[in-house]
Amino acid sequence: LITHKPEPCSRVEGEGEAADCYTALAKNLSSGPTCAYILEEEKKDECFLALGTGNSDPLLCAEITEPAKRWTCYHRVAKATGDVSLCNRVPEVFRQSCIDAVREAFPQGNLS
Repeated sequence: LITHKPEPCSRVEGEGEAADCYTALAKNLSSGPTCAYILEEEKKDECFLALGTGNSDPLLCAEITEPAKRWTCYHRVAKATGDVSLCNRVPEVFRQSCIDAVREAFPQGNLS
């Protein structure tokens, strides 16, 4: 767990540049807590989306504030891992699409 701002990005000036630095660092370290240092919500959500899907970690998806991005993250992680229960975290209108994507990715029925 990171308890202080990561040194490589702490001196970067400009909100956008700092967000890019933290996103790159988070991806490099595979560290979700690093995304939390991004001030702009949209960029923070993008960081958690990239890391959540890249690491197949639904806990990182839960950190996304924008609903559509959060649902996208759960859908992608469900499809990558075969964990069809993650489809329950997307709205009902999109749930079947998520379930179908998981079944297509795991045709042998090796679902979690």
